[in-house]
Amino acid sequence: YWDSTDPPQDYSGWPVTNTQARLFTSAAACINTVLTLIPWPRREWAYATAFCFAILSGLFFYCFALDVAQLESAKERACPASVSCEFGRYSATAVFDFICGLVPLVYLVWQFVIKHNKSRVVQPKKFKPEDVPMHIPGLYEGVEHDMAKQEPPPIRPTLGVEVVEMEHPDTRELCLTVINVTKGGCYEEAGGRIGDIL
Repeated sequence: YWDSTDPPQDYSGWPVTNTQARLFTSAAACINTVLTLIPWPRREWAYATAFCFAILSGLFFYCFALDVAQLESAKERACPASVSCEFGRYSATAVFDFICGLVPLVYLVWQFVIKHNKSRVVQPKKFKPEDVPMHIPGLYEGVEHDMAKQEPPPIRPTLGVEVVEMEHPDTRELCLTVINVTKGGCYEEAGGRIGDIL
């Protein structure tokens, strides 16, 4: 902005304090975002990066408040007759600060509230040997097999679920997490869904 109390400025711009605060916060946000890409399956790591995102969100809102205060102060000053005072690009910077502060909050709510509520922990059922059926109707349905061969026919997959091995969020033990469910499959009919922990 144009400051009449200082020697006339040739170029307009933000005060040094605003620029330094915005630069520091943006650099820290970039570093924290890169750190979240490290594939370290630890809850402490996830909570640490989430805490940093919350701090960065507050810093961006602080930059937003600084910029708004300077804009209001600049608009109160008299604009010289030979100078065209425009505030559009500076107002856009303030809006950008606000958006940068809002994005981490939305991410944290999605990651630790909405997404967490969608996942469930399913305790495995305990079966006795006599409870396991020896023949399941339809298991070999549609599979051509030569009865003259001694080996059994290939089993047609009927569960309809894809899992990946990962660390349990509570016990830290390796477990299976459902990442894909076949539409119309047995697992979906049984009420299973993506995010179940087996």
